[in-house]
Amino acid sequence: MPKQVKKIQQIDIQDFDFEIFYKNLARVSGKDYILLDADPKKLFKKIKKSCELIKAAGGLVKNAKGNYLFIFRNKKWDLPKGKVEKDEKMKDAALREVEEECGVKIYTNDEKLCKTYHVYSLDTRLVLKKTNWYSMTVKGEPKLIPQKKKE
Repeated sequence: MPKQVKKIQQIDIQDFDFEIFYKNLARVSGKDYILLDADPKKLFKKIKKSCELIKAAGGLVKNAKGNYLFIFRNKKWDLPKGKVEKDEKMKDAALREVEEECGVKIYTNDEKLCKTYHVYSLDTRLVLKKTNWYSMTVKGEPKLIPQKKKE
């Protein structure tokens, strides 16, 4: 386990139920937890099965001056991203979503940087959103035209 300044509570893995754990998180604030398992891939598959998987893609967009593009949505700073449509390739979805959300023309859509996962509640379901992130550039310093319908 990595050395931490804050105390981390280790969760017993034997009877771990991710849905119950996640729903109870709202009642506890400021705590950090860790799951340790001999087979983390198997554990992650089990967690994924308890959620609805949504695939998304987005970009880390750099302009000619080396500045990065962020969006402010739902009272948080984020990178532009969105859901992948049926039969759409992840890299193509990332390009489409960034251009739609920010009103910019992407000049280069380069290599995949990483993938991230985050969990949230949607109605009564738990959603696990998997996002593939790509390195992108725009020419110069284009005027940004944010998509209004998504705040």
